[in-house]
Amino acid sequence: MNASRSAFAWERWSAALGSFSVRASTTRSNCTPTAVASAEPENRLVVRQLEADWEAALAERERLGEEYDRFATTRPRTLTAVERDQIRALAADVPAIWHAPSTTDADRKQLIRQLIEQVRVAVIDTTEQVQAEIVWAGGHHTHSQIVRPVACLAQLSYYPQLAARARELVETGHTTRQIAERLNAEGLRPPKRSATFTPNAVNDLLRACLMSGAGVSSSR
Repeated sequence: MNASRSAFAWERWSAALGSFSVRASTTRSNCTPTAVASAEPENRLVVRQLEADWEAALAERERLGEEYDRFATTRPRTLTAVERDQIRALAADVPAIWHAPSTTDADRKQLIRQLIEQVRVAVIDTTEQVQAEIVWAGGHHTHSQIVRPVACLAQLSYYPQLAARARELVETGHTTRQIAERLNAEGLRPPKRSATFTPNAVNDLLRACLMSGAGVSSSR
C-alpha cells in the first residue's frame, strides 16, 4: 500500500516538474534580451509580463523541487525480498500477530482498521442476545451472536425457563446454594455482568418469580 502511494506520488511530482519546465522554457524563449529589445514599443508591456511570468515559473519550480526533495527523504524505503516474505508469513497467521507480546494496543487498532470495513450489531428485542455482522476488507461477511449485560432478570431471553427451573428446584427441597450450583452447572446465567448465580442472586430470582423466601432454606 505504501509502495503504491510512493509510486503515485513520484508520478505526480514528475508530471508537475515536467509541466513547469515546459512552461518555463516557453516563457524564457519569449523574453530573451533580443526579444525585449526588438519588441515594438506597444508590445513591451506584454514582454515585461512574459518576463514576470518566467520569474514566477522559476520560483514555483524551485518550490516544487524543494517539496519533492523533502518527500524523497521521508518516503518509505523499498522492501527487500526477505522482508516481503516475512510480511507474507505474518499475514498468514493474524492471530499470532494479535497475541504476540510485542504487539501493542495501538498496533491492534491499526490491524483492525486494515482488516475490517464495518461492524453491524442488532439487539434482539430487549434481551441479552445481540446479532453481529462483520464486513471484512475484500467483501467477506461473518455473522455471530454475542451476549450483552442486561439490567434485570425479565430481559433474559431464557427467563421463562429459568423461572420454571428455579420453582422446580424449590419444590424438591433444594436450598438457595444448591439451586445456584444447579443453575450454574446447567449453563444458566444471571443478568448484568455476574458470571454465576449466588444464593443472593437465587433469592432475587425467586422474588422476581413472585415467590416468597418462606420454606426455602438459606445457603447452608
